[in-house]
Amino acid sequence: MVAGDAGSSSDVAELPQLRDGRRVAAWIFKARPDVWDVVTAVRDGSGLESWRMAPSYRVALVAPGHPCALWVTGPSSGRHIPGVWAIGEVTSDPFDDAGDPDDELWLDVGARRQVRPHVMVHLRVLEAPIPRSVLRADPRFADSEILVAPRVASPVAVRPAEWAAILDLDPGPASGFRPEDQAQ
Repeated sequence: MVAGDAGSSSDVAELPQLRDGRRVAAWIFKARPDVWDVVTAVRDGSGLESWRMAPSYRVALVAPGHPCALWVTGPSSGRHIPGVWAIGEVTSDPFDDAGDPDDELWLDVGARRQVRPHVMVHLRVLEAPIPRSVLRADPRFADSEILVAPRVASPVAVRPAEWAAILDLDPGPASGFRPEDQAQ
């Protein structure tokens, strides 16, 4: 499947399956602006070619070709709109890495040095984020793992109907996207 494919009944056998039996149509990779300056990365178009995950059995389920989304976390009353900021595709198998220790976008120095599973990704920044509030209002996404268990670590599972909701709400590719314009 590719990033634009929401999955059909014929695709179900190809989808990864969580331990509880749920099928995964895509993965959400979370970005915490208080840990890593995702806003600058999106604005500059740098640092979005790989993403780190938390160690878990799910890492082994992530594979090249899987659709993914970048979810920027934060409070609704914060500086930036929490929700989906980019859509793309996983382009590598997971690998362990500490990332770039000289990456100035790290705001949490301790997190910068952690060896964690990573994957290479190709992400397309959206014209405007899909706000968490809009996704919460969509009945296809309302019971999603990212909303029901917001502290779950990356990779976060996205079921087929949830992925369809994201794709339906996709405003298209960015042209001059400026994260600072997304402040509330």
